[in-house]
Amino acid sequence: RIAKCRAVFHSGFDKAGVPVVVCVGKNFPVHLPEHKVLSHCIQVMDPATTREYCLVYFHTTCTGPRKDLNLLQTVFSNAPSRYKTNLKALYSVHASRLQRIMSGGLQYRKLRR
Repeated sequence: RIAKCRAVFHSGFDKAGVPVVVCVGKNFPVHLPEHKVLSHCIQVMDPATTREYCLVYFHTTCTGPRKDLNLLQTVFSNAPSRYKTNLKALYSVHASRLQRIMSGGLQYRKLRR
């Protein structure tokens, strides 16, 4: 049932052969318990995290109360350390101003240079 939402899925590989995991903010189920969504995220992301991987987060058309950002933070804080160490790149597409402030604007500054 959670997989049908397509909130987190393995999208394929980039040109360098690095696995790409996609998170779509508007597809995160708000009505389901957080622990079920969290376990699904870890289940989907786990095969990709055994080596370097890219994470692409789409914030497009997210309105209302969403728990997607908190959920991603929870995944990275509760998951094994390889989730952080093997993360090659994190791309946030259509990030809100608050997201850019929370992340320190690091990705934004890197892209502007």
